Amino acid sequence: MFYIPKIKFIGLYFQKIKPLKFRYLIYICLIFIALLLFQYRNSYKIVSFDDVYKQRSDSQQDSVFFGYLTLWITYFFGPLLLANGLIKKNIFVTIFGVLSVVFIYGIGGSKISLFIPFLIIGIFFIYNKGYSIFSFLSYSFTGIILFVLSISKDFLMISSVILMRTFGIAGLLTFQYNEFFKKNDLTYFSHVNIVNFFSRNYPYDKALGFVVSSYYGADSDVNSNANFLATDGLASFGLVGVLIVSVLLGLYFSFTKTQVKEGNKLIFGIMIVPFSFIVLNVGLFTSILSGGFLFLNIYYLFFKSE
Repeated sequence: MFYIPKIKFIGLYFQKIKPLKFRYLIYICLIFIALLLFQYRNSYKIVSFDDVYKQRSDSQQDSVFFGYLTLWITYFFGPLLLANGLIKKNIFVTIFGVLSVVFIYGIGGSKISLFIPFLIIGIFFIYNKGYSIFSFLSYSFTGIILFVLSISKDFLMISSVILMRTFGIAGLLTFQYNEFFKKNDLTYFSHVNIVNFFSRNYPYDKALGFVVSSYYGADSDVNSNANFLATDGLASFGLVGVLIVSVLLGLYFSFTKTQVKEGNKLIFGIMIVPFSFIVLNVGLFTSILSGGFLFLNIYYLFFKSE
């Protein structure tokens, strides 16, 4: 998936029109935040890490629309505002971008909404200093992991949140998906809503995360959502599916690469950060739409780069 983007592809070309005013992005984000605040007015609160699962339960709703709004602010609108604020050295927009993402924590206790803004800021300053982002993050995370391992026995929260939730759960869920779909029906991408709309061939009565978690004895309301390799790869075609979905992601990166110009390369680079978080937690197709990265692709198809 990482070598395919190195192949040169011919990008799609449309007559470019004048870029939209940046303030429209702020207005859209404000409207979304207002809608979410109204929708969750009875359950919204900032809680400790010990109470995040209760907060998620209290805020759980079946509204697809508000679910999308939550994800779009977390992974797209908030980070995009933050990125623009940093690049343009606009303190107000930078702070608003940070607060937009952090705001989501009060809805469902999503810890990732506390982490994304500060990682974006860190990567931006690393880039500005001229350091290698890959090398800097590799050494930093290695040091952090070693430090966390050394103190994990004394601090249960660090063990459960950082070691188990960040690193352990991803591997465990991938294993569970692999074992489950060795014995049960494959989906052949029918778990993707638009595919199932035409095929009507989805073999289960619940979403994949609920099906897999129930199989392993969890409560029926537990959603064991996993990374794109498990969700779109193993669930669709078994082990062969891992190769298929990896190629698809590589092709998507290749298409995105054709849109990267001198004027927008830093925006694209920063926006890969939230996209990488969501694609490691849900399927590829869900990530592109729910993570909002598709909006960036569409925008640069039709609008000139600033």
